[in-house]
Amino acid sequence: MQYRCQQWLEKSGLTPKLLIFHVPNERMGSVGAGVHFKRMGVMPGVADYLAFLHGGRAVAIELKHGDGEQRASQEHFQRRWELRGNTYFLCRTLEEFQGVVNGLLLFA
Repeated sequence: MQYRCQQWLEKSGLTPKLLIFHVPNERMGSVGAGVHFKRMGVMPGVADYLAFLHGGRAVAIELKHGDGEQRASQEHFQRRWELRGNTYFLCRTLEEFQGVVNGLLLFA
């Protein structure tokens, strides 16, 4: 799903109009790699995409396949994000992701 969403973003030509990017935050690896990334500031649960709009508005987009559940760290990030007045979307299909991004363009 991540790959399909990124491919659509690149082909759509929308990225110059909207500051949106993927956050490659959680990587699989050894315990040592996990310690390294934590020291580098990696935060568990950060959404897959972050978008920033004019006026300081920020949007997080988490991608999940089908009925996949958010991990506890993702729910924690979502709560922290929304408590700061930001918007969070959970998208389960490419079409949902496209709808969110196209909606954001109304405010970009």
